[in-house]
Amino acid sequence: MTANSRFTHRHKGSAGFTLIEMLVVVGIIGLLAAVGFPPLLNYLKLYRIRGAQQQVMGEIQFARNKAISKNVNFGVVLVALSPTTYRYVIEDDLTVPRDPMPVKVSARIAQAKQTGPLRVLPQGVRFGVKNECTGFEPNAAAMRFNRLGTWCNPGVGSCAPVDVGVDAFQNEPAGTLICLYQPETTLNVRVRVSNGGRVRAEG
Repeated sequence: MTANSRFTHRHKGSAGFTLIEMLVVVGIIGLLAAVGFPPLLNYLKLYRIRGAQQQVMGEIQFARNKAISKNVNFGVVLVALSPTTYRYVIEDDLTVPRDPMPVKVSARIAQAKQTGPLRVLPQGVRFGVKNECTGFEPNAAAMRFNRLGTWCNPGVGSCAPVDVGVDAFQNEPAGTLICLYQPETTLNVRVRVSNGGRVRAEG
């Protein structure tokens, strides 16, 4: 056998995959993707609504900390501006008249330096409406923290009313309940704020 024929023999023995082998591999990969994709998609949707829950809780806690650190007289309000947007408003830094009660929040929203950044819920998640969380019945567009970080219900007692936003919160004597809803999956989670200002996740 010549050197040239030995080279040819080795070259033929180290040939690549055949078309059938490639098709089998591609078919196996496709099958694994078909089986694994739906659970992965469901996980991502669950992750999105859980992320929204953590986002809202973080903003509520931030608003409470602002009320305490700035030692506000009238408070820091968290307002749901639409089914998917919300922000906090620091009321005391304003120069608008406050006699006998602070002006309503709509007068403050326009003063951008007194408002927190506009927050948007993750795509596909919104504030829930009636019964999208079990027993949930939104009745308020806002909640307020005072200088001690204590919660109060706008428009009740000495807690000044809020005249802007959409009803996305369920304000009760014991605090606020917020429902976050994902229409595509009907998944829902809750955020609860106690009248002492404690924030916790539910669902």
